[in-house]
Amino acid sequence: KTIRQGNFDVNNWLHVDLEYSTFRRVMDNSRIVTHHFKNLSYREYMGFIHSSRDTLDISPKRKSELVYAAYEALKLGVRDYLHKNGFTHATVGLSGGIDSALVFAIAADALGKDNVKGVFMPSRYTSRLSLDCVRKLTANLGVSFITLPIQPVYDIYHRILETHLSGRNAAVDLSCQNLQARIRGNILMALSNR
Repeated sequence: KTIRQGNFDVNNWLHVDLEYSTFRRVMDNSRIVTHHFKNLSYREYMGFIHSSRDTLDISPKRKSELVYAAYEALKLGVRDYLHKNGFTHATVGLSGGIDSALVFAIAADALGKDNVKGVFMPSRYTSRLSLDCVRKLTANLGVSFITLPIQPVYDIYHRILETHLSGRNAAVDLSCQNLQARIRGNILMALSNR
């Protein structure tokens, strides 16, 4: 049944089921589904769960609680997905940016630091700051990483394609930037499939 925000006793819920669609449900302490929600955003859903009022409390403390709840939900989702599919380890490409740092932290928290491998794959365009950020991240998490430079592979691709890419500034051309991403993806697939 679909109900409106404000009709729910927040002291009577135990489990929020995470699903990869716009459908969500709440279960009581006996794991009986008590409420179904369709087409709610995560913020609306968490607001419903955490508030018995018609307005969402977005105080700094509440924001912190929502961020924590979202992080815990991501950890649970990653752990659950990997374990249900028979995986015990994860290989994560590290760029030095916030996206890969967050994915790596979630994986390390979800699976344990001994079950996560970081891979830094620099090219000639990779800054020293990127390496410094990867080193700091892995040190803070207590996880090691390996470095596999992609420049030799990139150079081979570039030599093969140079006649087809003539007249373009290859250093900044989008197709060349995409080549780096594809090379990194292939390396990660090779490592994760072992």
